[in-house]
Amino acid sequence: GAERTEKFADLLTTFMGTFLNDIAPRKKLLLQQLSLLDDFSLEELEGFFRLPAAEEFILWLEESNLYIQKTSSIPARYRFHSLFKEELNRSYRAETDSRSRRDFCAALGEYYMEKDPRLAIRFYLRAEQKEKALEVVRSLSRQLFNEGSPERMFFIVSEFSEEIIAKNPYLMLFQGMSRMNIDRAASMQIFLAALDGFRKSRDYAFLMNTFGMMLVTAYQDNNFVLLEQASKKLPVSLLFAGKEVVAKVLISLFIAATGRDQLRRAGLIRKILRLFPVKDEMWQYSYLMISGIYHYRSGDLEAATDILTEILNHPVALKNDQWRIIGLVSCCNVPFLKADKALLKNFADEFYLLGERYASDFSTGYGHFVAAHSKYIDQDLAGALKLIDDSIESYTTYGSDLLIHESRLIRFLWEEGIPDADELRKAREVGAAVKAEDPGHGMIEFADTTLGVLCRRAGLMDEAETCLLRALKGATKKGVKQSMCGIALQLAGLYLDMGEPVRAQHYALQWRDKSTAENFLFWRELDRQTLQRVYRALLEQGESDTWLEKIADLYLRTRPVAEVREAPIVRRVNLLGEFEFKVGERNITEQNFKTKKAAGILKYMLLQDASKHISRPKLAAIFWPESNTKAAQTSLRVALCELRKLLPEFGLDFADADGLLIENKEGFALRPGLSLERDIDILESKYNLFTQSLRGDAPDYSLLRDVCLIYRGPLLNGESYDEGVSVRQEHYQSIFFASLYALCEESIRRGVYSEAEKLLIKGLIFDSLNERCYSLLLSIYHQTGQMSRAKYLRKLFSERFRGEIGTEPDLA
Repeated sequence: GAERTEKFADLLTTFMGTFLNDIAPRKKLLLQQLSLLDDFSLEELEGFFRLPAAEEFILWLEESNLYIQKTSSIPARYRFHSLFKEELNRSYRAETDSRSRRDFCAALGEYYMEKDPRLAIRFYLRAEQKEKALEVVRSLSRQLFNEGSPERMFFIVSEFSEEIIAKNPYLMLFQGMSRMNIDRAASMQIFLAALDGFRKSRDYAFLMNTFGMMLVTAYQDNNFVLLEQASKKLPVSLLFAGKEVVAKVLISLFIAATGRDQLRRAGLIRKILRLFPVKDEMWQYSYLMISGIYHYRSGDLEAATDILTEILNHPVALKNDQWRIIGLVSCCNVPFLKADKALLKNFADEFYLLGERYASDFSTGYGHFVAAHSKYIDQDLAGALKLIDDSIESYTTYGSDLLIHESRLIRFLWEEGIPDADELRKAREVGAAVKAEDPGHGMIEFADTTLGVLCRRAGLMDEAETCLLRALKGATKKGVKQSMCGIALQLAGLYLDMGEPVRAQHYALQWRDKSTAENFLFWRELDRQTLQRVYRALLEQGESDTWLEKIADLYLRTRPVAEVREAPIVRRVNLLGEFEFKVGERNITEQNFKTKKAAGILKYMLLQDASKHISRPKLAAIFWPESNTKAAQTSLRVALCELRKLLPEFGLDFADADGLLIENKEGFALRPGLSLERDIDILESKYNLFTQSLRGDAPDYSLLRDVCLIYRGPLLNGESYDEGVSVRQEHYQSIFFASLYALCEESIRRGVYSEAEKLLIKGLIFDSLNERCYSLLLSIYHQTGQMSRAKYLRKLFSERFRGEIGTEPDLA
């Protein structure tokens, strides 16, 4: 075990040390210096080490068996075996002085400055030239921010110790950015510390970059408390620091005003910003995101839709998935307000995909949240509530109280029936918690509206009126049209219940007219019961129009079965032999997958019973048994990400009611009620029917013919992912051969030799040393007078059997 491995390593180290002593000093030094690199190429050998015959040197390394491995071909790169590398490092430290080692590392730092800044930093740090390493950080920070790809700095931060990071604002900024979608609270604290550092160094451009990151992080949570603390660290002198910095200050003010629903102030700042064009891609992107929010909150849905397209196609969103997640969040209300189901599905798919890729509960939570609204629009209340619960679970793991509160409020709103005292208490608690956080984006008004609706359902009309009027007053003061429309709908419903038709009509028309003007087709404050009541009241008053009928079609009218769902799509899966999954007229095969692991996971899941769940840890252990837990989980996410991307192309989206797979706390499983024809089930069913027919007078051998036709090869083409798969492979193979023997014996008895011969040859394809198949085949040749063929076959098989098994075959 471990002791034997350690002894082998010691032996190998001793051997290598002895071997190195026999190498010429100059070559030995070159090997020692090369061992400081993770890998190397001809370019380093010629450009830095000034080796005149670099190719000959590589050839010498390979021919001398100097534990060299080729890591890539274009361009060719090489590295030493870890034990040889360690011995070279050890001997280098023992045979050289610290000053010469530092000088060598400093020279490497200079060499890599233009080629690979991360390596330049690494070697400057080894040369104890920390300031040079930090100068590379400063220079690269500016470059990458201007290019809109600051995420490339994340790996560079890992080159530094925590002690150095804590004293350098650039490193703190990028460390905070790397944690934005993982640990939001920690990233905000890091940003605050970075702000202090940039203020002391008077780097106002990066002071604003850091503040911008805080703004974006605050938007994820809709929580601006820390932002107000941060704004106090911004010096007045920023206004005199040049146009670029002033533009960033104005954008920050615009973002803060929009987040606080101070839309009139935000509109004024937008006008001023026209005088200050923004060149920085990151700030352009941030400005775009918040402009989209500003427009749809103000009621200009068309402008918000145009910006949505810009955001999704912006270079920052295309280069950086973390920023794409934030961009999607910023504009996901556009498909809500338009009730655009196709766009909602695209958003949910992207959130799920990015959530899987980066293990982001934030992104996954938004995927559930968006998918829930799509279900609600589709009149699938049970599905919508289930997905809202899933969003709460993801947001809880992520750690965002405000996002949890929003999902809980929506759940209160969508649930039908009269709330009891406990539900009212919970709604009041959520509302109080929201107000305590003092967020933006109309959350306070939404909490008031939700409580008002619940009070109305419970018959507490006075409290309901107070809540709804307070919500409308707040939204009107802020000029937030989308909220004003939704609250007006609820007030119309309230006054209908209170028997006040005049006031009810006033708010119903206000809801209809403002929504028509802005082309709103959805409201966060919506619940179907109130909508039904208000719609009928407007019809009775002769207020019907095209827009109102569109709303009724969307939310109220039961759709014909043919409209809701087309004829069931046939799904057939072949797991015996080559994998093939037929979905309607299209086929999924191994060729559709980029990786065998992703295909393997799908096949493995299709093999399971409908009620069986397979957890993520189990899948990771099955498909990456040699990797450590963290690496296996990462690899699993990559494979699942591929599945989430591929399956929707075949109408098998995870979030769809007709989807293939579901995931919950227990793991992944086939969707309950899924209509799926599997060859393994058909094969087993046919064989069982045959065994039952044996009890009668006339066994049905056509069933065995079907079994032999269905069996196209070993289960999963012989891939045994775990012991359970191996057992089932033997099980289905035994059914096939039992069927084959019985059918061939019956065919021989009836003199149908050609059919029996073909079947036996098929059996030998799957088991080339099957003695019984050969015995039956010899029987056919004897009975049909093919004696020479029988003799030759017996001789050929006997020789092969002896060669592989070592004994004589048992041939009847």
